[in-house]
Amino acid sequence: MSFFDFHTHNKASKEKAIINIFHNEDIIPNKSLSCGIHPWYYNENYKKEINTINNLAKSKQIIAIGETGFDPVSPANIELQKTIFIEHIKISETYNLPLTIHCVKYFHILKDLKKEFKPKQAWIIHSFNSKPEILQDLQRQGFYFSFSNTIFQIQKKAETIFSYVKAERFFLETDDSELNIENIYLATSKLLNLDIEILKNQIIKNLKDIGIWLG
Repeated sequence: MSFFDFHTHNKASKEKAIINIFHNEDIIPNKSLSCGIHPWYYNENYKKEINTINNLAKSKQIIAIGETGFDPVSPANIELQKTIFIEHIKISETYNLPLTIHCVKYFHILKDLKKEFKPKQAWIIHSFNSKPEILQDLQRQGFYFSFSNTIFQIQKKAETIFSYVKAERFFLETDDSELNIENIYLATSKLLNLDIEILKNQIIKNLKDIGIWLG
């Protein structure tokens, strides 16, 4: 069974993967894709962009919405960030697609919105690398997590994070790095002292649990 890359910006990836595209990019033939407005690119003219994403979501190749979310460096103020994020929630729920989330610092807002909207679709925080206690809190609220190579930059922190996260609640990804996804699986397998085939099978099960079926 091959390795699955939950979130990558590498459009030439030959792995089984969800390749992230922006609203102004074309569908990539024969690839599984996600599409959304990254908070770094939020702007006042978001309605036209949201409409484009809504239309793209009708394609069978779009299997997730995002990445989208919250970031202090976004050019949009926090109220506009919330407004645009809510539009992504609506698309996610309309087309029954999981929501891939970029979140820096504003986890309290994310939790509040999840409680308010009670989404049926899975919310996955990609490249999670925050405090272990934040992970525990979010996990109790029903969030999923995807980890990239950044989680391994501080070994002790990685060990703590993986001791807290439930096996059925996480995925692995390359994000914008040039690493092979296999390397991230190997590092996770070693840290968990878990056979890599068992890890791969667990990730596949997790994908199915959030409505992603691999061909």
